[in-house]
Amino acid sequence: PLVRLHEKLGIDGDFTDPADAVLLVLQHVDSKHCLMVDEIIDQRPVVIKNMEDNFVQVPGMTGASIMGDGKVSFILDIAAIAA
Repeated sequence: PLVRLHEKLGIDGDFTDPADAVLLVLQHVDSKHCLMVDEIIDQRPVVIKNMEDNFVQVPGMTGASIMGDGKVSFILDIAAIAA
């Protein structure tokens, strides 16, 4: 199934037509999902920090990582977003 990330997060997206967007095919356990995003900014290995101890639980987010430049990058919970 196609999941429009901007709709799940309640934000405006740059694209409404999947033909114009970036589509990511993701596998979680035995199911595959197609995630529609505006763009891929970067790809790198990260250390994921659990957010349960320090932050209010945010639906669709499973953790966070502090990037090399000090910015925080949130880790998506694909199973929750695709549900």
